Amino acid sequence: MLITKFGLKHISSSAMKNRIFNLKPFFLTGLLLASAYLGAKANEYYTLDEALKNPHDVTVLNLDYDPLFGASEAITTLPDEILIFKNLRVLSLRKNKLKDLPGCIAKLPKLEEIFLENNELESLPYCIYHAASLKKLSLNNNRIDTLLPEIGNLRTLEELIISNNSIHALPEELFLLDKLKVLEVNNNRLTEINMVILLLNLESLNISGNLISQLPAEFGKLGQLKTLNISGNQLKELPQSVENLFNLENLEAAFNQLTALPSMANFQKLLTLNIGGNAILSLPKDFGKAVHLQIFYAWNNQLESLPASINQLDNLFQINLYNNKLTTLDLEPSKLKALQFLMIGGNSFSQETLAEIENRFKQVTIFI
Repeated sequence: MLITKFGLKHISSSAMKNRIFNLKPFFLTGLLLASAYLGAKANEYYTLDEALKNPHDVTVLNLDYDPLFGASEAITTLPDEILIFKNLRVLSLRKNKLKDLPGCIAKLPKLEEIFLENNELESLPYCIYHAASLKKLSLNNNRIDTLLPEIGNLRTLEELIISNNSIHALPEELFLLDKLKVLEVNNNRLTEINMVILLLNLESLNISGNLISQLPAEFGKLGQLKTLNISGNQLKELPQSVENLFNLENLEAAFNQLTALPSMANFQKLLTLNIGGNAILSLPKDFGKAVHLQIFYAWNNQLESLPASINQLDNLFQINLYNNKLTTLDLEPSKLKALQFLMIGGNSFSQETLAEIENRFKQVTIFI
């Protein structure tokens, strides 16, 4: 057993957020990007000049601005010659200085994926609304404040990623995207998402970092959801219908104003649960029904005790209970056989209780 003193009483919310959410090492992303470039196939091109030499072979055109891989300067306009790539499926234009796209984009018959992250777009280029074969559209980190009703034209769209913009509302026509599986609109200025409940095939929804104070009462209609991130909003409660999200595997609900959780009886596929940074007073008595739960974060809440049923979670690998009001720890190591990391600093344990916990969890790394 390793006992690590790790005081968190004076760590800011932003620092805590980085600690909790930043679970994937940055170097892994770098390795993946490098391998993507080094393992480029013959029909993947990284400069427009080279692509124009073999226009019929081009299926992936990556014009991201990245000096590390030879890009000399950021693109400010995309020439109409792009229309010559009749077999183009993937167009990547990340980290450029684009403010619009040529209308001919909509005439590329096989175009399925467009990546426009980190440009200077103030609106979604109108031509994209008519890209009939589009399956994935990524627009992170631009200046977009509005989606037009024409978004409903993209009937083949499966992934819409438009995080870190300035969008105030989602158009009603979004419900026409009945093939949509992934919707990421985090870090915008949304105050409600009522129409989202009509996207019945959604598997992943990220609405974190908005101004939402209430989820629709019928939110539970999204029965295909596997990943849900509602962190960083102004939610005081969750609708009872959330209990109907039978397929949910990952739930991020940190940094809200929640005081309670719904019943866990139907969350039998749940793997990770993050409710840190709320005002939760107690966990539901049937918490142990989430039998596959592996990671549980409940830091910075108002918990005074834990339900006995938590000891039924024999897949639980990591528990974070920092900065609550616990005076005892009703966890049984003989039942929590998978537990390896236990974070309990910032509670109200006496020295005697801490010594008892240390003795009881000899095979667990404890952070105090």
